[in-house]
Amino acid sequence: MKNFHGRVCFWLLPSEHYQALCQAIINDLAKRFMGVPFCPHVTVFSAPFSNEESYNHIIKNVTANFKPVTLYTKDIGFSEKFTKTLYFQFKPSRRLVSLSKAFRQAVMTKSNYVLEPHLSLLYAHMDHQQQKALATEIIIPHKKIIFDQIKAISTQTHVHSSKDVKEWVEIASANL
Repeated sequence: MKNFHGRVCFWLLPSEHYQALCQAIINDLAKRFMGVPFCPHVTVFSAPFSNEESYNHIIKNVTANFKPVTLYTKDIGFSEKFTKTLYFQFKPSRRLVSLSKAFRQAVMTKSNYVLEPHLSLLYAHMDHQQQKALATEIIIPHKKIIFDQIKAISTQTHVHSSKDVKEWVEIASANL
């Protein structure tokens, strides 16, 4: 039996071409800064994990009404938050907001999740100056990224380390 954690996150994944580009950046940064490699994604919605939910059913129902999503990169951002060490920030998207709302309505458990469209490039502990320098070094490979898959991932309620990331579990997935 798989060990599920405190939250379920619904991830939007880049299409194959963009997935490969983003994964190469993530892997390079993880190696350079002793981070952890992870799957490139945009979190669309997150809520407390519930054994009562059928996440496979939720994903299939929600994705049946959506086509692939195109997001336009805005800039490179960084923060003190471990899971937002360095990231591509995206411009607002009505389709992404609609997708997030659809998951919010489909999930029974209440959540205070706020959609902040970004694709993390590095999970690591770094000081502000190092992050700032790195943000100027990274080149955004494309102005737009197409996303065509959704995954439900079980994560800890709070993610603070590479160990936490390695314990994430995929629950369900579907193509848009």
